[in-house]
Amino acid sequence: MQYPVEVPGVRLEDFMAAAIRGRGGEPDGLTERLHAEAKRLGVEDEFLVRGINDEFSGGEKKRLETLQLAVLKPKFAILDEIDSGLDVDAMRDVARAVAAMAADDGLGVLAITHYARLLTELRPDRVHVLLAGRVIGSGGPELADQLEAEGYEGVARSFGVEDLASVSAAAPVDPFADPF
Repeated sequence: MQYPVEVPGVRLEDFMAAAIRGRGGEPDGLTERLHAEAKRLGVEDEFLVRGINDEFSGGEKKRLETLQLAVLKPKFAILDEIDSGLDVDAMRDVARAVAAMAADDGLGVLAITHYARLLTELRPDRVHVLLAGRVIGSGGPELADQLEAEGYEGVARSFGVEDLASVSAAAPVDPFADPF
């Protein structure tokens, strides 16, 4: 989530054990896994015993989310502005951790961001540029570099969108409409 919620009184280990059980597993060795991943991600042990995100900074919340991702090991993750509220060092640490999970564990990632800096660290296979809720272009990682250099207007022009107002003026599509 862009802004992870605070859950005072619920320790991360209890939350993670419930999540693992909810997936039909048993949280055997969870304490050791949490501490190992926390060390790898630079998460202080004190954050493991406090309430989830309780009075955490933005960077601490994002590191804790990354820790949860590392322990749960899903097949796919949607990261909605995981770089939101992070300083440069924290963003780099989180991005590198996610990239390592993708490379080492086969994690599929859909990363949503407004900033190419995250994509510099993640180096995605595909980049899609959305403007006014519509995909105006897709490409490889070089598209993120182009976006950083030229901005949305420059990228839009390279995909044949000369009038940005026409994109935003397009009628919204109802995702629940009957396609037939």
